[in-house]
Amino acid sequence: MNTFGFNKEATLKERANQAGFVDKAKETKLPNWWGCEQNPNARKDRTELFAVRKSEKAPHISFDLDGDGFVGNRDYVIAKHFDKDGDGRLNAVERANAEQALREGFDKKFTWGVEQSGAQRSYRIMQKRGIVIDADDFNGITATYPEHPLTKEIPKVSTVAELKQARKASCMETVNKGIEANNA
Repeated sequence: MNTFGFNKEATLKERANQAGFVDKAKETKLPNWWGCEQNPNARKDRTELFAVRKSEKAPHISFDLDGDGFVGNRDYVIAKHFDKDGDGRLNAVERANAEQALREGFDKKFTWGVEQSGAQRSYRIMQKRGIVIDADDFNGITATYPEHPLTKEIPKVSTVAELKQARKASCMETVNKGIEANNA
Protein backbone atom coordinates (compact mmCIF):
# COMPACT_ATOMS: atom_id res chain seq x y z
CA MET A 1 0.00 0.00 0.00
CA ASN A 2 1.14 3.50 -0.70
CA THR A 3 1.00 6.47 1.67
CA PHE A 4 -2.55 7.35 0.59
CA GLY A 5 -3.92 3.88 1.35
CA PHE A 6 -4.27 2.70 -2.25
CA ASN A 7 -3.26 -0.78 -3.28
CA LYS A 8 0.02 -0.75 -5.17
CA GLU A 9 -0.69 -4.09 -6.85
CA ALA A 10 -0.41 -4.25 -10.58
CA THR A 11 -3.54 -3.66 -12.58
CA LEU A 12 -5.18 -6.51 -14.44
CA LYS A 13 -3.64 -5.33 -17.72
CA GLU A 14 -0.14 -5.16 -16.19
CA ARG A 15 -0.52 -8.65 -14.71
CA ALA A 16 -1.71 -10.00 -18.07
CA ASN A 17 1.34 -8.50 -19.84
CA GLN A 18 3.65 -9.99 -17.17
CA ALA A 19 2.04 -13.41 -17.74
CA GLY A 20 2.75 -13.18 -21.48
CA PHE A 21 -0.71 -12.41 -22.89
CA VAL A 22 -0.80 -10.32 -26.06
CA ASP A 23 -3.13 -7.33 -26.46
CA LYS A 24 -5.13 -8.18 -29.60
CA ALA A 25 -6.79 -4.77 -29.76
CA LYS A 26 -3.65 -3.25 -31.28
CA GLU A 27 -3.58 -5.88 -34.03
CA THR A 28 -7.30 -5.64 -34.96
CA LYS A 29 -8.02 -3.79 -38.19
CA LEU A 30 -11.13 -1.59 -38.02
CA PRO A 31 -12.96 -0.31 -41.10
CA ASN A 32 -12.07 3.24 -42.01
CA TRP A 33 -15.67 4.38 -41.95
CA TRP A 34 -15.94 3.56 -38.23
CA GLY A 35 -13.75 6.48 -37.32
CA CYS A 36 -15.38 9.93 -37.17
CA GLU A 37 -12.54 11.56 -39.10
CA GLN A 38 -12.95 9.27 -42.10
CA ASN A 39 -16.76 9.21 -42.09
CA PRO A 40 -18.17 12.16 -44.10
CA ASN A 41 -21.67 11.41 -42.75
CA ALA A 42 -20.57 11.63 -39.11
CA ARG A 43 -22.50 14.10 -36.98
CA LYS A 44 -20.81 16.30 -34.41
CA ASP A 45 -23.73 16.51 -32.03
CA ARG A 46 -27.38 15.61 -31.52
CA THR A 47 -28.69 18.94 -32.84
CA GLU A 48 -26.84 18.52 -36.11
CA LEU A 49 -28.08 14.93 -36.41
CA PHE A 50 -31.72 16.02 -35.99
CA ALA A 51 -31.28 18.91 -38.43
CA VAL A 52 -29.94 16.52 -41.07
CA ARG A 53 -32.76 14.03 -40.43
CA LYS A 54 -35.35 16.79 -40.75
CA SER A 55 -33.88 18.01 -44.03
CA GLU A 56 -33.87 14.44 -45.37
CA LYS A 57 -37.60 14.11 -44.60
CA ALA A 58 -38.51 17.31 -46.43
CA PRO A 59 -39.84 16.52 -49.92
CA HIS A 60 -37.86 17.65 -52.93
CA ILE A 61 -39.03 20.86 -54.62
CA SER A 62 -39.90 18.82 -57.74
CA PHE A 63 -42.94 17.58 -55.78
CA ASP A 64 -44.40 21.12 -56.02
CA LEU A 65 -47.05 20.49 -58.69
CA ASP A 66 -49.09 23.68 -58.30
CA GLY A 67 -46.05 25.94 -58.66
CA ASP A 68 -46.49 27.99 -55.50
CA GLY A 69 -42.92 27.29 -54.30
CA PHE A 70 -44.06 25.13 -51.41
CA VAL A 71 -44.74 21.38 -51.33
CA GLY A 72 -48.10 21.15 -49.59
CA ASN A 73 -49.99 18.05 -48.46
CA ARG A 74 -51.92 17.77 -51.70
CA ASP A 75 -48.77 18.17 -53.81
CA TYR A 76 -46.94 15.56 -51.76
CA VAL A 77 -49.69 12.92 -51.93
CA ILE A 78 -50.22 13.28 -55.66
CA ALA A 79 -46.49 13.47 -56.50
CA LYS A 80 -45.79 10.38 -54.38
CA HIS A 81 -48.16 8.41 -56.66
CA PHE A 82 -46.10 9.35 -59.71
CA ASP A 83 -42.60 8.91 -58.22
CA LYS A 84 -42.19 5.50 -59.85
CA ASP A 85 -38.45 5.04 -59.18
CA GLY A 86 -38.90 6.01 -55.51
CA ASP A 87 -35.93 8.38 -55.36
CA GLY A 88 -37.94 11.17 -53.70
CA ARG A 89 -37.81 13.40 -56.80
CA LEU A 90 -39.94 13.75 -59.91
CA ASN A 91 -37.96 13.51 -63.13
CA ALA A 92 -39.27 15.05 -66.36
CA VAL A 93 -41.32 12.01 -67.41
CA GLU A 94 -42.86 11.49 -63.96
CA ARG A 95 -43.70 15.20 -63.68
CA ALA A 96 -45.31 15.22 -67.14
CA ASN A 97 -47.41 12.17 -66.19
CA ALA A 98 -48.49 13.85 -62.93
CA GLU A 99 -49.45 17.10 -64.65
CA GLN A 100 -51.40 15.21 -67.33
CA ALA A 101 -53.25 13.22 -64.67
CA LEU A 102 -54.13 16.43 -62.80
CA ARG A 103 -55.57 17.89 -65.99
CA GLU A 104 -57.69 14.72 -66.34
CA GLY A 105 -59.00 15.02 -62.75
CA PHE A 106 -56.76 12.61 -60.83
CA ASP A 107 -57.09 14.72 -57.66
CA LYS A 108 -60.89 14.27 -57.71
CA LYS A 109 -60.38 10.67 -56.54
CA PHE A 110 -59.36 11.94 -53.10
CA THR A 111 -61.28 13.66 -50.32
CA TRP A 112 -59.28 16.71 -49.25
CA GLY A 113 -59.54 18.82 -46.10
CA VAL A 114 -60.83 16.07 -43.81
CA GLU A 115 -58.18 16.75 -41.17
CA GLN A 116 -59.34 20.36 -40.89
CA SER A 117 -62.77 19.42 -39.61
CA GLY A 118 -61.33 17.41 -36.71
CA ALA A 119 -62.71 14.65 -34.56
CA GLN A 120 -65.62 16.73 -33.29
CA ARG A 121 -67.15 17.27 -36.74
CA SER A 122 -70.89 16.73 -36.99
CA TYR A 123 -70.65 14.22 -39.85
CA ARG A 124 -68.65 11.08 -40.41
CA ILE A 125 -66.37 10.36 -43.30
CA MET A 126 -65.45 6.74 -43.86
CA GLN A 127 -64.18 4.38 -46.48
CA LYS A 128 -66.36 1.40 -47.35
CA ARG A 129 -65.52 -1.09 -50.08
CA GLY A 130 -62.95 1.30 -51.61
CA ILE A 131 -65.22 4.37 -51.81
CA VAL A 132 -64.97 7.39 -49.53
CA ILE A 133 -68.44 8.32 -48.31
CA ASP A 134 -69.90 10.63 -45.71
CA ALA A 135 -72.89 10.13 -43.44
CA ASP A 136 -75.15 12.27 -45.65
CA ASP A 137 -74.78 10.23 -48.83
CA PHE A 138 -74.42 6.46 -48.76
CA ASN A 139 -75.66 6.02 -52.35
CA GLY A 140 -72.12 5.77 -53.73
CA ILE A 141 -71.63 2.42 -52.00
CA THR A 142 -74.47 0.75 -53.93
CA ALA A 143 -72.34 0.68 -57.07
CA THR A 144 -69.79 -1.58 -55.35
CA TYR A 145 -72.23 -4.46 -54.76
CA PRO A 146 -73.19 -6.94 -57.49
CA GLU A 147 -76.72 -6.77 -58.84
CA HIS A 148 -79.21 -9.03 -57.08
CA PRO A 149 -80.75 -11.62 -59.42
CA LEU A 150 -84.33 -10.70 -58.45
CA THR A 151 -84.03 -6.96 -59.14
CA LYS A 152 -85.14 -7.39 -62.77
CA GLU A 153 -88.22 -9.40 -61.80
CA ILE A 154 -91.41 -7.33 -61.81
CA PRO A 155 -93.69 -8.17 -58.85
CA LYS A 156 -97.24 -9.37 -59.55
CA VAL A 157 -98.67 -7.06 -56.89
CA SER A 158 -97.62 -3.60 -55.80
CA THR A 159 -99.40 -3.08 -52.46
CA VAL A 160 -100.09 -5.13 -49.33
CA ALA A 161 -103.87 -4.99 -49.99
CA GLU A 162 -103.37 -6.46 -53.46
CA LEU A 163 -101.15 -9.16 -51.97
CA LYS A 164 -103.84 -10.15 -49.43
CA GLN A 165 -106.49 -10.25 -52.13
CA ALA A 166 -104.26 -12.38 -54.38
CA ARG A 167 -103.55 -14.85 -51.55
CA LYS A 168 -107.24 -15.05 -50.63
CA ALA A 169 -108.16 -15.69 -54.28
CA SER A 170 -105.47 -18.39 -54.50
CA CYS A 171 -106.81 -20.12 -51.38
CA MET A 172 -110.40 -19.94 -52.67
CA GLU A 173 -109.27 -21.39 -55.99
CA THR A 174 -107.54 -24.29 -54.21
CA VAL A 175 -110.64 -24.96 -52.07
CA ASN A 176 -112.91 -24.86 -55.13
CA LYS A 177 -110.62 -27.33 -56.96
CA GLY A 178 -110.78 -29.66 -53.93
CA ILE A 179 -114.57 -29.50 -53.80
CA GLU A 180 -114.87 -30.22 -57.52
CA ALA A 181 -112.47 -33.16 -57.17
CA ASN A 182 -114.60 -34.62 -54.33
CA ASN A 183 -117.85 -34.16 -56.27
CA ALA A 184 -116.53 -35.85 -59.34
